[in-house]
Amino acid sequence: MNSDGGNRSVRGDSAKLTSEVTLEAFVTQRTLKTLSALDIKDSFLELPTDTWNDNDDYLQGKNCVKKLRVVNDTAERGVKLFEDYNTILTKNEDEKQFLLHVVEENRKIVSTETSKRS
Repeated sequence: MNSDGGNRSVRGDSAKLTSEVTLEAFVTQRTLKTLSALDIKDSFLELPTDTWNDNDDYLQGKNCVKKLRVVNDTAERGVKLFEDYNTILTKNEDEKQFLLHVVEENRKIVSTETSKRS
């Protein structure tokens, strides 16, 4: 927990995830900051993991985390961008529906593989 975590990146590098890696390798000062920001007491971290389900601090923290709402900013921004663009094009609902239909049909016809690679 005293480790600052640095700039390590596990994402995409499965070689770092070996059978010797334990949970404590992923707990850093950033973990403590996260728990603190969520007002979760961290006393359970000093206990063996198999006893956590009997610890009130852990159970309260688990309950808090379960209640967190996950937001997909990218998707929400995409929807907002489309809505803004859509209102610029036309105010007529029939024209909007026609435009959506044309875009949908075009996406079926045009391959997206080349755009994904680039």
